[in-house]
Amino acid sequence: MQNRAIIDQTRLDLTRPDQTALHGLISVIIPVYNTEKYLAKCVDSVTAQTYNNLEILLIDDGSADSSGKICDDYARKDSRVRVIHQTNKGLAEVRNVGIREAKGEWVLFVDSDDWIAPETIEACLGYAREYDAEIVCFRFVLEYEDGAKRHTVRKHYPPLLMNSREALSIVLFPQSMVDVISCNKLIKSGLLRGIEYPIGRISEDIYTTYKILAKTDRILCVSGEYYHYLRRTGSIGHYSFSPRTYDITDAAQKCYDFALSLNKGDKSAVRNLSAGLWCWKLHVANYMIKAGTPDMGYISQIQGEIRPLAVIICRHIRFITKAQLIVFKFSLKLYSLIYLKFRRDKS
Repeated sequence: MQNRAIIDQTRLDLTRPDQTALHGLISVIIPVYNTEKYLAKCVDSVTAQTYNNLEILLIDDGSADSSGKICDDYARKDSRVRVIHQTNKGLAEVRNVGIREAKGEWVLFVDSDDWIAPETIEACLGYAREYDAEIVCFRFVLEYEDGAKRHTVRKHYPPLLMNSREALSIVLFPQSMVDVISCNKLIKSGLLRGIEYPIGRISEDIYTTYKILAKTDRILCVSGEYYHYLRRTGSIGHYSFSPRTYDITDAAQKCYDFALSLNKGDKSAVRNLSAGLWCWKLHVANYMIKAGTPDMGYISQIQGEIRPLAVIICRHIRFITKAQLIVFKFSLKLYSLIYLKFRRDKS
């Protein structure tokens, strides 16, 4: 990336008494759907934040279990909690409702089977104040139900301020400093005006996040792992392979096209964007492989697009992903054998 400002790390005083006066109300939007087993841990992690001036929106999307009752119980115990019950409309519309209902100066999305560290909001607001940022992107830890976990930060880095063009040049790389995930970003609420997550689509994050990033040149990336993302079967964002899985490719292509339009003169960015797009297309192929229903036309197209040299020199792709892309290009059979044997996510 060019012309990016690397800002020296500073020590943040998370106990400053003026935080509430400086930043006002923060809206935390929690979509809820059949997560009775995990919901209390999620909501407790929000109510226990060291920053107290919160509006906690629990949006029950027609849960068939006791999730709705749990939401109501929290509303009775904590005046900061507001519950919205609705018939099932899907994650995208739940987030849209949350955006319309939110009254805070900043918005944070948290999925109801995940949780956040107690200092998350106060730390991110501190960063926003120090660096005049309108979006603060932070990192997450992958948590598995068997107790295993995987950190997504390869090395810690000082706060990095980006403009929209720079951020969008790397947004397609999973687990990069700026990615397509909605839940690992504290967002100035004004940036969400006019934003709607697409109803009826999976991968609503990929369809939407780049539009939010495009609205500001004050995007701050920090390496704090504040968000804990639970990998489980049957979660609100989980899906197996079906014709709808192609939404991932469609969303990634739209994000790529938009980001490319901002970076046409930057050969490195163009090369990197292509590599990021191949990563998401490979992700769709992985779902096919897990389901045992490979679409050979789709797979042949990806194999033809992948350029090994571009993959090798791209510094935003982990070594293991580079190896996956290159093996996939030359041998679907070998790739499938290795992938099915060693993949970590068995869902």
